[in-house]
Amino acid sequence: MSSSTKRPRYVCTFTDTLKQRFPIMKDGREPTEVFCSICNNHFSIKFKGGADIEKHILTEKHKKNSLTVSSNTKIDSLFQPQSSGLTDQISAAEATLAFHTVKHHQSFKSMDCTSQLVKAIFADSNTAKSISCARTKTEAIVTGVISPWVIEQVQVSLQNVNFLGVSTDASNHGAEKIFPIMIQFFDWQEGIKTKLLDVLSTPNENANTITEIIKTSLQKYDLLMKCVSFTADNANVNFGGVNRQPGQNVWTNLKNFLDKDIVGVGCPAHILHNCIQHGTDNLHIDIESVVMKLFNYFSVYTVRTEALKDISEYIDVNYQKLLFHSKTRWLSLFPAIERILKMYEPLKQYFLSTPGVPITLKNFFENELSEVYLFLAHSLMSIFQTKIEDIEKENNSVLDIKRILESTHEILVARANANFMPLKVRELLAKCTAENQEVFKHDLKNMYKTCVEYLIKWMTPLDDFKVFNWLMLKKGQMIDFDQIALSIHYLNGKGIHIDDVKLFDEIASLNSFLTKQEEAFFDVMLHALWANIFKTIGISRLPEILRICQYIFAITAQNANVERVFSIMGAQWSKERNRLNVSSIRALLLVQYNLKSLTCEAFYKSIIKEKNLLKKVSSNIKYDKTN
Repeated sequence: MSSSTKRPRYVCTFTDTLKQRFPIMKDGREPTEVFCSICNNHFSIKFKGGADIEKHILTEKHKKNSLTVSSNTKIDSLFQPQSSGLTDQISAAEATLAFHTVKHHQSFKSMDCTSQLVKAIFADSNTAKSISCARTKTEAIVTGVISPWVIEQVQVSLQNVNFLGVSTDASNHGAEKIFPIMIQFFDWQEGIKTKLLDVLSTPNENANTITEIIKTSLQKYDLLMKCVSFTADNANVNFGGVNRQPGQNVWTNLKNFLDKDIVGVGCPAHILHNCIQHGTDNLHIDIESVVMKLFNYFSVYTVRTEALKDISEYIDVNYQKLLFHSKTRWLSLFPAIERILKMYEPLKQYFLSTPGVPITLKNFFENELSEVYLFLAHSLMSIFQTKIEDIEKENNSVLDIKRILESTHEILVARANANFMPLKVRELLAKCTAENQEVFKHDLKNMYKTCVEYLIKWMTPLDDFKVFNWLMLKKGQMIDFDQIALSIHYLNGKGIHIDDVKLFDEIASLNSFLTKQEEAFFDVMLHALWANIFKTIGISRLPEILRICQYIFAITAQNANVERVFSIMGAQWSKERNRLNVSSIRALLLVQYNLKSLTCEAFYKSIIKEKNLLKKVSSNIKYDKTN
């Protein structure tokens, strides 16, 4: 083998494990060196690591220096045992630095610098001087201590919870298919809570594989029998299509395995996104394709961009950069269209006056209906933009989602019945030929019709939840027991028993309470409203109502929280951090998502009291891969 093809020798560094094995050795001038506090000199461990240190300890020079030190002072005086209080402070500091690294998307490698920097800046602090938390130890603390502790906290919060919903989706990272397993439940003090339970990689994403990872995750924490719903996007592999055909899909598999009728919820943001696409497919111009082609045409070409800037300046239009739109990002189309409309005149002059431009874009700007279609799409998108933003709120209940979809349907029906056109569209359309006006009106009618039909078809599974509409309290509203009887019947069909006699008395007490509340009491999210009721009245007085709320608020209403996990994963598992493996990224995501509301300062104040956790930070258990 030639020298040019030889594999590079593995370089050894002074790891945290070596520091614990050889306490008389300190950090050297670089990662591949160590400093012997007995001999007072540096030496390299680049080639053999721990073996180089052992070789040094056996040298005559080191043995002689050790005897000298021993005769002059007790060796223990060189390494004073730390008090348990100081040890806890050091462990808490190291754990917090590890949490800080995860919280702010820093690499574990950055801790090689940070740990030394802390010692230098706070040289007068016994805690800072004792911190030894480079990359290896930091990763071990996150994966072996903090992430298991996070899951323990989730398990504690689930002890008094009767029901939960599960949701998942797939994301590709190279050859890895990553599935986050999310759960949702109702906490009577805080309302809806969503937690990341696990992150698993799979060789494929067929129905049996997805079902198995959900079962495995729930069984691992003894949560299977609490599962009452499954939420995912509307792919056939999850629900068997719009008609929910029983067969080889995840929802059917889970129902069969659990032997109970769990609820299946398709992501409503996905429904609205597809609704827009199906509606605009009726237009003679492919708006979405034009938006993407325009961005790609200018995005990396300085000469083209400068030419567009010159035209903008000449016709006195403020130049603004075109925006990127991705087919998988539901909220990116509206601002992208809006930006094109602001830049329409410069863009039109550019493509009609520049030779060699793509024929598709040139034809678009030559069409007198192009701007009309853009304004129409912008008008339609304004509805969906607001509704999707409402849907993607983290703690929406299935009743909130049902209301949002119903209001979207009402708006679309009203527009369809009136053949609604914004005034700007009317103004531009009036300048077009009679033939083009008829083409546009025909497209408009079909667009509204398709949107309404698509939405009705995909909203059908949510109709079952209308029996819980009485939970959507308003000022002056009295709860009628006849409405609740329908809820009891529904829950009985799911195998959930509600004591109707007790419930009747609870409703009477609740109605009396509600009549005394001001308007502001009701002006919060639905789950928070019910949490306030339970905190004020007390769960001991409303046990049956609490059981109903725990069920309905456990049903995960959208898949946006899974998408949030993917966003965090993208920030953590970047091109620069490509050496992370699935187990490490799992730990990072568990910490990042489940402790997202916790500041680094709050984390320190929380764990300084956790003696068991601090003990694990200072022990070797964090390096145990089976932990």
